[in-house]
Amino acid sequence: MSTFRFAARAGAVLGALAEFNHTSIQFRARRRAGKGAALPERESIPVLLVPGILGTTMVDPAHQNFPVWGNLRGSFFYRSKYDDLDLSILPGAKNRLQPGGILWKYTLASWLIYVPVYEDFKQSLLYAGYELGSLENPHSRRALYGLKYDWRCDIVTGARAVEKAVDMLRSSLGVNRVHLVGHSWGCLISRYYIRYGGADVLCDQPEEARPGASNVETFLAVGPPFGGTLRAFHSIQYGYAPGVSLGRPVAPHHVASSPAAYQLLRYDPDAVIDAGGADTRLDLSDVETWKKLRWGPYRKNSFEALYARGRAHNPELNMKEMSTAVESFLSAALQRGRRLGEVMNKPAPQDKSVRTVTYTSNNRHTLHKLVLKRSEGSFHVLSSEKAVRKHFPALVDQTIAPGDEHVTFNDVLKHSGSRTIATDAHEIPKGSYVLVTDSRSHRGLFTRETVLTNLLLNVDRQIKS
Repeated sequence: MSTFRFAARAGAVLGALAEFNHTSIQFRARRRAGKGAALPERESIPVLLVPGILGTTMVDPAHQNFPVWGNLRGSFFYRSKYDDLDLSILPGAKNRLQPGGILWKYTLASWLIYVPVYEDFKQSLLYAGYELGSLENPHSRRALYGLKYDWRCDIVTGARAVEKAVDMLRSSLGVNRVHLVGHSWGCLISRYYIRYGGADVLCDQPEEARPGASNVETFLAVGPPFGGTLRAFHSIQYGYAPGVSLGRPVAPHHVASSPAAYQLLRYDPDAVIDAGGADTRLDLSDVETWKKLRWGPYRKNSFEALYARGRAHNPELNMKEMSTAVESFLSAALQRGRRLGEVMNKPAPQDKSVRTVTYTSNNRHTLHKLVLKRSEGSFHVLSSEKAVRKHFPALVDQTIAPGDEHVTFNDVLKHSGSRTIATDAHEIPKGSYVLVTDSRSHRGLFTRETVLTNLLLNVDRQIKS
């Protein structure tokens, strides 16, 4: 077979797959929306989506908004002249990347095939009579608005973006409240906004909270890591796994320079055990622990990559100055992460004043303890369920529990604020509740039929259950 004929057939197959994927999404969305009727404009409540880590494209405005993250163009055609996904940790250094827009789908090849991210949810609302609105110019109450923000940054940056968006919708549309839909890290940002608004309560002199609870009709949390997750440690060490392995990865040094990664961590004193199952009492919030065990930015390849990035901005930078900058950055990141865990683990009256629907799964083995392994005079941390099963099968019962692969089911219940559990997509209790699904992955929660149906039922009150 000639190369041309092979390429033609391959293109036809990819096109057929793409069309099937698109048609399947459209069919499911139409079926969900077919159960309801359009609401009068005056009764409609806008929907604000707060995406999670990797859920917003990142572009370089200095190079015609080149997509550094968000599609294969950035992965395959990335050049060193573009700003990268790591945040500069040097004092006074600026980062050029800006959020470009919601990553509705990750395009593998234009018009051929893509991986849906939030596309299913968007299509569900469109078939239910919603519009796709713009926060730059809100014009419809019955619309879905997506919040674009820099998911690498501190939680206060995200909360202030939510605060600005909600205020914009309320003033422009004349509404009192919005439906707030969060995904993963976006859930934590949303709950922070509900409690504290855009105020910084994590600094040495906390600002006065300005709760956003009164502006939220329903908070719909998909895969919330309210109590933190040890999956964040795995990402700091090995990078993010966005579900698309093609092209340039989100490398460990990218994640190790992100304040968000440390604020997603669970800082339990017994989070790390040794090979015998005993508590190590390692303090995850102590910079000396990370330095001694060569974690995060102290990991050899990560430190070298960050140093090279620093010298690109400042050719005079020496190793001592870089070491000082790394220690200062990590100390602040861990301190704020620890404080966030402390304040978010305490109950707050704002949580009870907002009806909250939590979406989770108990269908995936989830690691809730790290295992410290000593090997040839050095220490290695096992931070995945697969690694623990392979090297220490006797520790499985002690370290692994049902969940969504990022957060255990019991941890979600503990921090959800509700003990009411539903398993049927059409079951809509009056108050707050937790919907348990059979999703086999954390990312897959937002493409699960059960979750999408229940989300639509909650934001569109006239859909018949």
